[in-house]
Amino acid sequence: MGGFAVGSVAYLFLLILIIRKRSKRAVEWALLALMGVTLLWYATGAINSLYEAGVGEQPSGDLARILRSISWIGLALIPAALLQLAFASPSRRSALWAYVVAPFTWWMLAAGWERMFVALLALSLVAAILGLLLRGVGGEATDRRFRAWMAGALGITIAGAAGGPESAWIVVGGLVPALCLLYFITRFNVLGLFISRRILFAGVLGGVSAIYLLMARRASDWAEQKFEAFGPAIEVMLILAAVSVWVPLYAWMNRALSKRTQVYADFGKHLIQETAAIFDFEQRLEYIAGELGRTFKLRRVLLAIVEDPEPRMATFGVTVPGGTFHLELDGIVEAVRTKRLDAVVGPHSESDLLFGTGFNYLFPLWYEDRLAGLLLVDPSPRSYLDEDEAVLWALSPQISHAIESCRLLERKISLEKALARSEHMASLGQMAATIAHEVKNPLSSIKTLAQLMHEDGKLNDDYRRDLSYIVAEVNRLNSCVEQLLTFARPVPKGTGEVAVHELLENISRVLNREYAEQRVHFEYRAASGLTLKNVDPQSVHQIVLNLAINAAQASSTGGIVEIRAAREAANAVTITVADHGAGIPLEIQSKIFDPFFTTKQKGSGLGLAIVAKNVRHLGGDVRLSSPLNGDLGTAITVTLPMEVA
Repeated sequence: MGGFAVGSVAYLFLLILIIRKRSKRAVEWALLALMGVTLLWYATGAINSLYEAGVGEQPSGDLARILRSISWIGLALIPAALLQLAFASPSRRSALWAYVVAPFTWWMLAAGWERMFVALLALSLVAAILGLLLRGVGGEATDRRFRAWMAGALGITIAGAAGGPESAWIVVGGLVPALCLLYFITRFNVLGLFISRRILFAGVLGGVSAIYLLMARRASDWAEQKFEAFGPAIEVMLILAAVSVWVPLYAWMNRALSKRTQVYADFGKHLIQETAAIFDFEQRLEYIAGELGRTFKLRRVLLAIVEDPEPRMATFGVTVPGGTFHLELDGIVEAVRTKRLDAVVGPHSESDLLFGTGFNYLFPLWYEDRLAGLLLVDPSPRSYLDEDEAVLWALSPQISHAIESCRLLERKISLEKALARSEHMASLGQMAATIAHEVKNPLSSIKTLAQLMHEDGKLNDDYRRDLSYIVAEVNRLNSCVEQLLTFARPVPKGTGEVAVHELLENISRVLNREYAEQRVHFEYRAASGLTLKNVDPQSVHQIVLNLAINAAQASSTGGIVEIRAAREAANAVTITVADHGAGIPLEIQSKIFDPFFTTKQKGSGLGLAIVAKNVRHLGGDVRLSSPLNGDLGTAITVTLPMEVA
């Protein structure tokens, strides 16, 4: 009776679970049929067992025949359902061929050929085992283990079936696959099925209560038959004694169910306290991802910050994905922003956002009205997070706040560094200007004396060569001093106009003469009618001249420097200066506009710094761009407003 009762509950529960699943594959339809026909046999067996135990009057006549017929229908269809499971196919027509054996199994039961029926049932179980082992159930993470356990459970059922359809062993043996399937559904969400922890606890409590009450009733009947008295009293005493078991059991279940609430409170407090002491943005992200993975026993966690031009990611249990994952992440971010998605995306949702990413859940991390980041988790070998889903969703605002506070702190530190650097550069420029003024006069004197001595006819040729070298070096030093003074001098507010075409023509003509010996040729092209208004002409001239000289110095003998000017949008002009040299190494590209940064043996490192300073003063932008025509070399593009406010 106990086996039939537990089997009825187990198969009914599995039947409901599979029915509630939205999309079913062939193997799930086969399991649905198997659960249904097995439930018929277990349910009628449970009813008959209750009658035999004295609960109600023994059925007779038509009712007895109906119960027996239903039991035989369920038992006769079990081999057919097992064959459907063994040869599960997407085609429903081919699945129906398995039920051709149903009339023969019915005839065997009606004729009393139990051994033949047991042999056919065993063959069907073997076929189901082979089908599970060879085909699997759809590629779940626990597929291999699940198939092995289910094969073993069906093997136990074969052993139980050897006792015949009326034996107790077949009842117990038939329970094993159901309990095994329930375990894998509860533990690993196999077949995409899900049992809530609360439902599981309620089922355990209800089952234990039913078994205890049944035992109390049987103890009462035994006492009444043995002592011809005290039966009702013993039953009442046993029921009252159950209170001593139910109260601690209920307290334990209540603690277990509220455990996640405490985890949520503790984790939130711990997260705020610990992350407040981590100032480095990447380290804070790594810490949050790691704590989430360890606390909630997640296999993989990816925390992506999407507000930056290039998403920054921290992971737990997996390295930072490469390849096309960044493109997939961009698509997810765009979809979340477009739909204003403010809910969890998981296996229960119909969205295909996470298809191909390897993650089961997506938690958008919103901060006020901005998407600060995305939290992607993989709870494998589970498919569902159960109560952890609500906890993680409740923690999302705290994670967003921790990220945003670190971002603000990072920006504050960056601004403080920039301010300190600006003050340092200002003081350095002032000091450099003072030194330059002090050095410029002695250099002029040295140059004058050297030139006068060079004109003396009494000097021999060796001295004349040395004096020429002195004059050349003084000129180089004067050039460095002039660059220092230019860099330190404030950019004047301009009120003039600059015709871009004329500017490029003049600079190209002068530089073509100056670099004639190196055979570096300057080419220019500018759209007509481009004019910059309210600018200082000297500042604009300095921008283009410095860029052109820098390109010439990077060019080899016979090289070409191209200068292009064009209108951008309606109110801006872009000037691009490109060479065909060796290019700038990637590791130093971010430093080329820094003052005093140079890779030349003789250079001040102020040419491009002056360019950046003048461009910023004019409200424009300067950047490295792609070389013209896809060639090697360096291209620098300056964008200037056509009229400076």
